[in-house]
Amino acid sequence: MGAVADCFECPPGKYCLGAKALPDGDCDAGNFCPKGQSAKAYAAAYKFGDTVGGKCPAGHYCLAGSLSPVPCPIGTYTDTEGLTLLASCSACVGGYYCDEEGLTLAEIKARDKVCDPGYYCTASATKPHPTDGVTGGLCTKGNYCPSNSSTETPCAKGMYETRGGSDACQECPAGYYCEKLGTDSPVKCQTGYCPERSIIPTLCPSGRYSN
Repeated sequence: MGAVADCFECPPGKYCLGAKALPDGDCDAGNFCPKGQSAKAYAAAYKFGDTVGGKCPAGHYCLAGSLSPVPCPIGTYTDTEGLTLLASCSACVGGYYCDEEGLTLAEIKARDKVCDPGYYCTASATKPHPTDGVTGGLCTKGNYCPSNSSTETPCAKGMYETRGGSDACQECPAGYYCEKLGTDSPVKCQTGYCPERSIIPTLCPSGRYSN
């Protein structure tokens, strides 16, 4: 070889110190090395389009010798730079869904990826209305699920809900009472009287009675 131009450029995923006939080795796990790199690890995060290598960016992981950062799969996210394994990606946070690869929590929130009203998203949800009972589900009777719910919330005493998929409970009607948390069917008042939102019947005052 008679000139620098005759030297081969270090291939992607490798690093070359320049003193050998072959690359010195793989880029370290948790890092990404585009072609022509002389370092195997980096302190700063890689930015897509950079011509220099970097630490694996948030939302991704990089195995040793990575040709490019690998995005965390749908249903997961990460805010951590320099991840080395797929298993390091975190399950999508409760109350949200992750339907894209390579997400960070900031991106999830900025894109308003919240669970739909009437549903709850526990973890690893990939849609705003999960129904598998594992990543989330439809809110059941006696409960309500406002937008961004990570779990079902029981109806308060004095409230009820007979329908599934509700984002708010209904007031116990006059003539009925709703004594328990999570009531799905009001109980008819048999003694005393029951105004709206009654938890238990109210006894009639002296000199009066109910039938």
